[in-house]
Amino acid sequence: MAENSELKEKIKTILTKMGIEIKVKKEEPVIKLEDVTLNDGSMLSVDALEVNSAATYTGADGVAVPAEGDYTTEDGTVITCVAGVVTNIVPPSSEDSSIDASKDDLKARLENIEKYIETLKSNNTKLEANFSKSEKELKETKNSLFVALQAIDVINENAVNLSLEAEKPTKVSFSEIPYEKMSNKEKVLFNRGKI
Repeated sequence: MAENSELKEKIKTILTKMGIEIKVKKEEPVIKLEDVTLNDGSMLSVDALEVNSAATYTGADGVAVPAEGDYTTEDGTVITCVAGVVTNIVPPSSEDSSIDASKDDLKARLENIEKYIETLKSNNTKLEANFSKSEKELKETKNSLFVALQAIDVINENAVNLSLEAEKPTKVSFSEIPYEKMSNKEKVLFNRGKI
């Protein structure tokens, strides 16, 4: 081993004299992981037992994966990890205080849920009223359109009949109309023999 380092130094000296600079590769320090035993017997390895430390989970199969989720240690500490990083550490506490805190938290959540339900009921009532109004307006519009379409059909039929009648030459025979019912103009024309 000593011969190896002497040889390296000689080569380095020769290369330096030739103007060639050798960059020494620095070795990264090895990070020693702290293993934490979990309550199920599996292992959680962390750089340090603190937030923002890298963490890997080793399951019963022996495969290490980036830690994800909540892990409870044998002493009751809960370690939360996301994508292989410790995000939260909750030390164990007495059960009585946690139960009281849980009750208060549940009461607050229940109140919030009840308020939310009331808001939903109110919004639902408003939506139902708007829906009924819209449904009524839709029926009225539908009826109006139906009447309009019927009128358009009648107009179309009359237009066809009128156009057919316009194409026929019409001759009115005034001899069929009684003289008393003729207008003055018609009487003059009749008397002159023009109709």
